[in-house]
Amino acid sequence: MAATFRTLSLTVKLLLIGFIPILFLVYFSIIIYREKSQKVELIGNYIEHVEQSENIGELIVELSKELRYSYFYILKDSTFNQIVANRAKTDSIMRILNKSKDLALKNYTKYTFLDNLSTIRTAIDSSKTNSNQVIQYYTDVIFRLNTLTTEIPGNTYLKSVYQDVIAQRTLSQMITYFAIIRTNVFNILFTKQHMLETLFGTLGVYKVYKTYETEFMLKAAPASVIKFKRVKNNTELKISNDYLDSLFTTFRFDSAFNATRWWNVSTNSMIALREQQSQLWNSVDTRMNEIYQQEKNSKNETLVFLLMAVA
Repeated sequence: MAATFRTLSLTVKLLLIGFIPILFLVYFSIIIYREKSQKVELIGNYIEHVEQSENIGELIVELSKELRYSYFYILKDSTFNQIVANRAKTDSIMRILNKSKDLALKNYTKYTFLDNLSTIRTAIDSSKTNSNQVIQYYTDVIFRLNTLTTEIPGNTYLKSVYQDVIAQRTLSQMITYFAIIRTNVFNILFTKQHMLETLFGTLGVYKVYKTYETEFMLKAAPASVIKFKRVKNNTELKISNDYLDSLFTTFRFDSAFNATRWWNVSTNSMIALREQQSQLWNSVDTRMNEIYQQEKNSKNETLVFLLMAVA
């Protein structure tokens, strides 16, 4: 082969000497660019998964409102316009989730009881169902949807925001369980029926709610913990928690609370929790998209540099 190479003209020799390292440079350039592209795609998929989990949380919130309006409508204590307006919000979030390419949400309506949503709505509109059936249906949907907001795995590229991702998810779980508890307690106070049976049936939900509070205190960033303590001790969330702690310890109802007062106090409690959760989410979403954009810019810069190097 050496003899053959010596017989080649100088121009051909120079071309071969230049062509071989260029081939290696092109090969490694493709590898580097592919790795950059995969990194950007991974971060994008992660962000989409986090955003879909937040959309599920939003859907749970709207379904909780729909439960409330439907419950009161059956009891002739709210207008049909309120239900219609809330249903529109629920449906808009479902349309977003229906477009998701996340495998975890594939055909989600078929196994979360949501495929029966139109049926229960028709029954409510025609007064062919009762308040207990409405509570049971929406509670089942909320419980099942809540399982789709799975624990989000760590990602080295988003390490700077991961702690807040976990914290906002934990707050979202707290809100979901608190919403179920408050509805059941309201139903007991309002109807005065099956009081102890419903209370014992809600005990497990209350215990899980308390574990999420403990988890948040252990996992959230110090600044988030401080803010949560401020919310917990200086808003009506303290009144709600104290009442629930006493209720599920003694299984006796405090005469100071009637259905209306409990609903108002617990509503303000949820608003306080939701406000902190939303602030955390907005911060996380902004920072994740900044990281994503930085990586996209880095990928494009790498491509330009590699093309210049080859040239």
